[in-house]
Amino acid sequence: MLSIRTALIGATAVALSLFAVADAKKQKPPSTRMQDDLLEVLVYAAMSVIISEGLSWFFVYRTERFRAKINKINDLGEQLAEAKEKEALGVEAKKKGQSAAAIESDLKSEAQGLQMTKMIPTLLTAASMIMSFKIVGGSFDGKVVARIPFEPMLLAKGLAGRGLPGDAEPTDGGYAFVLVLVSTTLRTMVQRILDVNPTKSATVQQSPFGQLADANKKNN
Repeated sequence: MLSIRTALIGATAVALSLFAVADAKKQKPPSTRMQDDLLEVLVYAAMSVIISEGLSWFFVYRTERFRAKINKINDLGEQLAEAKEKEALGVEAKKKGQSAAAIESDLKSEAQGLQMTKMIPTLLTAASMIMSFKIVGGSFDGKVVARIPFEPMLLAKGLAGRGLPGDAEPTDGGYAFVLVLVSTTLRTMVQRILDVNPTKSATVQQSPFGQLADANKKNN
């Protein structure tokens, strides 16, 4: 009986605290309330990224198979860059399989395999974003949570005004804008810390822009 009574007293105290916080929030000026809303959206975005990337690290990123693919792609990227430099200088490969074309083919194959390995993290990212929009949207739909220092253009303008009433200012930012911006930025930082993407040199070698640059060098 004592434990039940203690639990009831604790639940009552928590409920009264929540009501007090909600009432205090209503009495705050609009600018302060907007800062509180922005902070809550930031917390939701950070939690979404940490949970999804944490699960991705546990199931995929830390495995030997994934690390081996990343290392293989990085090595092939370095080999391809070296092979292209030799071809540019007119040095022919002496051994079979050392030509730039052969290395580039291996690099593309390994990159496709890496994308398949990243299927689980991709699904986790999509699920976390859907859940975040559902949870945050239920609480902040129609509320201005940020002031953008400039008027957004094109797609950013539609994203910034998503979930806001039609009479909102062009520089008003809704929860969707903050959620996408913070989640994307924070996810990039976390993935860089976890080292889950190939090096920049390997990425450039297999990109269309890198191939175009190589073609221009050959023509020159």
